[in-house]
Amino acid sequence: MAITLDGTNGITFPNSTVQASAGQVLQVVQNTGTAQISIIGGPTSTGFSASITPKFSTSKILVIFNGRLYTSTNGEIKLFVYRGASSLQNMATIYSNASNIAGVGTMVVYDSPATTSSTTYTMYMQNSNATGYINVNGSADGTYTLTLMEIAA
Repeated sequence: MAITLDGTNGITFPNSTVQASAGQVLQVVQNTGTAQISIIGGPTSTGFSASITPKFSTSKILVIFNGRLYTSTNGEIKLFVYRGASSLQNMATIYSNASNIAGVGTMVVYDSPATTSSTTYTMYMQNSNATGYINVNGSADGTYTLTLMEIAA
C-alpha cells in the first residue's frame, strides 16, 4: 500500500482519500462588477456575490472585497459580507460629516464554512443618512471585485 506525498495535492492515502497540505491555496474564484450599486438604509443585499464549492470540509475561505464607495451627504457607509443568510463581519466603513464623500472599501474575512457544498458569499451595504453607492459612475473605471480563496487547513 502506497501513500503519495504531493506538495500541491497533499497526502493521498491507499483508499484514495486526500488530505490537503495545510496553508495551500486550493482554488480561487473571483467575480468582477462595473455596474453602479445603490442602497439606502440597510443592511441590504447589493446583489453582488460569488460562490465556491470547497474541496474539504476543513478548508477555510478567505473572502476579499475591494471597491469604490460614495455618498452625497454626511454619514457613514458600512459594508458587510454574508455567507448565505449569516452576517460574517462588517469591516469596511467610510464616515464623513461633509458631502460628496468617496473612498475605497476593502474587506478581508477568514471564514470556516465546514462544508463541501456550494457556498455563496454576498456583499451587503448600509448607509445611515442617504443613498450609498458602490461605483457611483457605473463605469469600468470603478471595477469592484469579490475574491474567494479556499485555503487547506
